Amino acid sequence: MVNDRARPAGWRRWVSGPRGTALSGALVAGILFGVAWLELGRWREGQRLQVLRGQVEVVLGGRSSALASALGRRLALLDGLHAFVELEAGSDRLARVFPDFASRLRGAVPGIRNLAVARGTVYVLVSPLAGNEKIIGYNLSADRRAEVREDTRRALDGPGPSLSSPLELVQGGLGVIARRAVRQNGAVWGLVAVVLDIDPILKEAGLVPPRGDLLIALRAHGGSAFFGPPATFEGDPVIQQLNFPDGSWDIAAQPQRSWRAPLMEERRLWLASGLVLVSIPMALVFALTWRQGVRRQYQADTERLIEERTAALARTTVIVENSPVVLVRWLPGDGWPVEYVSDNIAQFGYSPAEFQSGRLKWSDILIPADLERIRQEVARDREVGLRRTRQEYRIVTSDGRVRWMEDRTSIVEGCGGRAIHQGIILDVTERKHREEAQREAERQLRDILESVQLIAVMMDTTGRITFCNSYLLGLTGWGREEIIGADWFELFVPVSARADVRRWFQESLDQGAFGGSHENPIVTRDGVTREMFWDNTLIRDVSGTVIGLASFGRDVTEQRQLEAQYRQSQKMEAVGQLAGGIAHDFNNLLQVIGGYASMALDAVPAGSPLGMEVTEIQRAADRATSLVQQLLAFSRRQTLERRVIDANDTVGNLLKMLRRVIGEHIELEFHPGHDVATVHADPGQIEQVLVNLCVNARDAMPDGGRITMSTSRVVIDSAFCEQRPWARQGEFVLLTVSDTGPGIPPDIVEHIFEPFFTTKDVGKGTGLGLATVYGIVKQHDGMIEVSTGPERGATFLIYLLAAPSDVKPEEPHVSAPAARDGHETILLAEDEELVRNFSLRVLDHGGHRGCSSNGCGRC
Repeated sequence: MVNDRARPAGWRRWVSGPRGTALSGALVAGILFGVAWLELGRWREGQRLQVLRGQVEVVLGGRSSALASALGRRLALLDGLHAFVELEAGSDRLARVFPDFASRLRGAVPGIRNLAVARGTVYVLVSPLAGNEKIIGYNLSADRRAEVREDTRRALDGPGPSLSSPLELVQGGLGVIARRAVRQNGAVWGLVAVVLDIDPILKEAGLVPPRGDLLIALRAHGGSAFFGPPATFEGDPVIQQLNFPDGSWDIAAQPQRSWRAPLMEERRLWLASGLVLVSIPMALVFALTWRQGVRRQYQADTERLIEERTAALARTTVIVENSPVVLVRWLPGDGWPVEYVSDNIAQFGYSPAEFQSGRLKWSDILIPADLERIRQEVARDREVGLRRTRQEYRIVTSDGRVRWMEDRTSIVEGCGGRAIHQGIILDVTERKHREEAQREAERQLRDILESVQLIAVMMDTTGRITFCNSYLLGLTGWGREEIIGADWFELFVPVSARADVRRWFQESLDQGAFGGSHENPIVTRDGVTREMFWDNTLIRDVSGTVIGLASFGRDVTEQRQLEAQYRQSQKMEAVGQLAGGIAHDFNNLLQVIGGYASMALDAVPAGSPLGMEVTEIQRAADRATSLVQQLLAFSRRQTLERRVIDANDTVGNLLKMLRRVIGEHIELEFHPGHDVATVHADPGQIEQVLVNLCVNARDAMPDGGRITMSTSRVVIDSAFCEQRPWARQGEFVLLTVSDTGPGIPPDIVEHIFEPFFTTKDVGKGTGLGLATVYGIVKQHDGMIEVSTGPERGATFLIYLLAAPSDVKPEEPHVSAPAARDGHETILLAEDEELVRNFSLRVLDHGGHRGCSSNGCGRC
């Protein structure tokens, strides 16, 4: 019990005594030292890790700089090629000088697989051609790889160069393609491309062969790694970016093992030597020595990078000095003082020293007329924060020549935040002259197309109208804004011909040629059809591709109508000659048949059955004679008894008889004209014309209607004759007969005056009524015209030549009856034997002595 109580008391005395105080102090001191030592170790480990990452960043910075330098030298080739192609785009010279120019560019930098030019997205030029033949005609936009199509799109949309992700090249192998869009007049003309082998670029950047202690990998545009282990981008790597105009490449690095793996042994050593204070100076010496080594390595890498960039600048200078592009760097001060200009400014008669010394400013060589405009454009671009500009202006060379320049400038930030303008200047004088010549040629062409009395129209390969002249607008009644962009076939071609014309158009485009001239109608805005005669030619672009059609149309509507009328007139003349020849011979035979029948009838006793048969023969002969008289009237070979008559009196005297002929269900109106001239005509034949026309109108209106006749005095001039080739000038009396019937169909109207043409049922018409009218009018040296249409009735217009104003109408002459008996001897002259023999019998029957001139033995 005593000992148990004494131990606590003794322990408490030991702890609270000097030794305890010393132990506590030592313990506290040890704890404090241990904590401080551990914190110092943790801090040092962080510093070590930071130093290690710094080492990797230094190494990675050197590699990325070398990689950017290697790519930059090759992109400089693309800029030179772009400036050259944009200058020569659209000219025949491009294909000739491209191989030599491209060969010189390829020789400046190693590792260039080829240089190429694409029209649109299709490659048309490549250098070298050997080994790259399959590139020609290759269409980038049709590539099966989505990344290729995306890279092509970025190049077409962007203002500067576009660098693709590494990919398998068409020629084989892994590479990258630098592309840049070529523009003409603000529109994309095509692309220029430089195909680069990836291996020489990686070797030049020091990435091949890879370092053993570091994992280094590359990826493009946020994609997967194309060089090095993909796992390099995982964990906590050091990543740097190589920026390009259309995106960036990432380069990453980290140790082969984890970042802390190299520090584990050092940590154990640090803990083991924590009680040995001598390790602290050693660690400090080691740290100082390591930092000094890092500085030396960084200095060596920096010096090597400066050497590489100096060499790259020298190579770039060679390229620039051998290209037409001038590099300029100036400040946005008064007059734009030049900070740097490439030596090839000498092509305009100036030297870099003149600008860099301040004796010349860039504004000093600009044309005053352009200077103020450029100042305003620069101020406006600065206000909106535009970093890239493109301008065109004129400069004066040292020898006084004026040259057009294209200025492409980028605004970058220099030291102290100062804005610096740097860019390229390209001489585009020849291009401007070509553009001006083209604009002048287009203006002259438009003036010519607007002045000709022809339709001038242009359309694309789908039939959309891209140009039309004023003649088309006046002919069709459409406005220009309504026509441009419209479908030609839908707007102008009649529905009945639309499919055939469109098919012919497409087949001609497919064949690449239009087969000569052709005719097809067009429809105006009012629905009127006009017949057009067309001449066509294909429109091609500079590459020879068909892009449209140019057509010139001549309105031949009136010409075709006149031709049809002329053909109808010629046909009627031919039919008339045939009918007249037949009727003349047939009339002789009918005279004999009818005469002998009459004589036989006189000799037959009254009531004899033979008399009835002879009477039928005579009736048939009379009907045949009537038909012959109508044929003679049509052929204009019948004998006319002309005299001066008053047209109003002739029609007025016929009205009573006409009303009986046409019947009570038809109204008949007559409107006599005032001061109507007299005509020299056979009144009986004119009456027959009116009767035939009224009867024909009556038959066209079985359910009733109205016939209107009128007379008037007309004077036909040259304008009337131009529209009707059968007409002649002069003063005429116009007889008009119109009805309210159904009209004459268009396909029938051209045949109505032909003999024996009829639309009536069998036995209801001979087809000679209108033919007789036509013949009588023509025999009177008159003219006849018909105006008709479905449900518009028919109107016949008869033009009879007016008699002189001082000639009065004649009274009809009444002949005295001929004596039936006599004993005279009459000499008969007749070449037709049957008629001659019959005539002699008639003379004998009348008590005369007939004597024939052909020696009949009676004389």
